[in-house]
Amino acid sequence: MKTKVYAPNDCNGRDYSAAAPYGELHIVTTGRIDRFDLAGIFDTVEAALADSSPNDWIIVTSLNILTAALCGLFAARHKRLNLLLFASGSYKTYQWRQQDD
Repeated sequence: MKTKVYAPNDCNGRDYSAAAPYGELHIVTTGRIDRFDLAGIFDTVEAALADSSPNDWIIVTSLNILTAALCGLFAARHKRLNLLLFASGSYKTYQWRQQDD
């Protein structure tokens, strides 16, 4: 299964090409998002993550609540979080894994 990179939103044609080495780009939403429509945001994110795997990545960008929903649902589903943070022209990685008790 090919690794996916989830971008929360594609607004104004943002260039995510630097994330290509981490996997196939999947745009979760496009255009303006109503930040107060939390039920709609969570429904959209849940549908987008239906085929996600523990090795997939999330780009930290876009509307905060959208990124928070994406990270929260991914972590709840996979008990880990793989983030791509853009800095100085490239992506830096951050990974968190839930420790068993």
